[in-house]
Amino acid sequence: MHIVFATPILNLDLRDTLPPPHFPTPMDTLVKRVPEFRESRLASLFSDFADLKEINPEGYAANVDAWAALLSEAIKSHLFKSSVSVPTAKLAQDLSYAKYGEPKSLALVLEELVRSKKFIPFSIYKDTSPYGTRHLADYISPMKWLSATWAVMKLSSFKASNRSGHLAPETYIHIDNLAVVGDDIIKQVQSRLDKEGVYSSKLLDGDMFASLVREVHDHISDTDLEVLQTYISRDAGKMTIVKQNSKSDKTYIKFGTSNAEISEEDIAILKLKSSIHTMAQRISLLEHRLDEEIPQRIQKLLKVKDSSREERLRSVLIQKAQVKKSLLKCQKVSNQLVTVLEAINDAQGNVSLFETLQSTKATLQSLNEKVSIDELDTLQGEIDEEIASTNAVSDALLVSRDGIDEDEIDDELEKLEAEERDRAEEGISEKSTSEELQKKLEDLKIQDTSPPKQPEDSKEKSKSPELLHS
Repeated sequence: MHIVFATPILNLDLRDTLPPPHFPTPMDTLVKRVPEFRESRLASLFSDFADLKEINPEGYAANVDAWAALLSEAIKSHLFKSSVSVPTAKLAQDLSYAKYGEPKSLALVLEELVRSKKFIPFSIYKDTSPYGTRHLADYISPMKWLSATWAVMKLSSFKASNRSGHLAPETYIHIDNLAVVGDDIIKQVQSRLDKEGVYSSKLLDGDMFASLVREVHDHISDTDLEVLQTYISRDAGKMTIVKQNSKSDKTYIKFGTSNAEISEEDIAILKLKSSIHTMAQRISLLEHRLDEEIPQRIQKLLKVKDSSREERLRSVLIQKAQVKKSLLKCQKVSNQLVTVLEAINDAQGNVSLFETLQSTKATLQSLNEKVSIDELDTLQGEIDEEIASTNAVSDALLVSRDGIDEDEIDDELEKLEAEERDRAEEGISEKSTSEELQKKLEDLKIQDTSPPKQPEDSKEKSKSPELLHS
């Protein structure tokens, strides 16, 4: 008796046994771009290398510098949706590498970069500048010195991780990159405002500033906007910022200098500009409804075949009429607001022109006071006398011509000129005679009197008898 064991048939899919495909991540691209992250060093760079600070200081410093280079490249590549900062939210995850996972010494690296002043936490940057003293008040104000000293102490003792060992919520600003991006934004915004050429153009609120910055530079996060406001106003000194009150986030900005005063008139202009902006958004929404949304609804209802179609179409048409009425009203209000703003700009231009004329008049008056009409007449007379004296001296110094017959000199000069004219005429005559002779020679025909040439045959015949005779 034979026992046969049935072999179970396994329905295996080979795809279930293969590892999942690896798609390139932004970190893969960064590692390839940064030379310090070569394959032979990756294990050390992603490990906990805190012990290297005592065992191998050079290797420790090399690892920190490598991470500094990678973070800088990550900012330039906008890995963190930013142009100047590195947020800690999801930072370890963003910097993870397939083979080695998340970096184990990220907090240590950030602390070293803060101490070396390559990066600065935003929580500290808000209170003090890393770019050195730029204003006279910074030298003489005790509070400025205390603030700077406190910031240095806080930087030296800064901890990037919390008690649980994870990265503490923070945003780290790349100091050098902030200066480059900030100065470029200042240049582009100033150029755009100069082209507009009106007073109200340099008055902005927070939303207007954000919109303008994002128009001239890509990849600006909300935190970047706060950082740039601080940099442009405090560190670069190119704009003044005033908060509406402590309970509101509303800010008023005057671009151009950090020492300008934002007056009540400026705030009124800003509110007017804000109303114009709001009205423009309202008009855009109504136009969208009138030109796209409502026509689409009408076309959709026209395809309906039930009894309610007519009533629904009527309702949509009523809405269309209401939207059209609201749009016309908003356009009218917007035109009025724009007219008021232009009138304010004209009035401000008149004030500037009046102030210019006043200062010009004062300058002219100051210059004219330095000149006396009476003294000017006296001075002119004295100058005329001195000129006359000078002419008299010059006449006295002329060489005397006594004893010379002027008529004889004139006769001799006339004789020389006549001889010169005669020589010139003789030269012309000789040239004309030579040209005539040349022409006659060219026209002359000479008759040929030499005997005519004999033919070759006759020459041979004449020679033959002589040969026979010989």
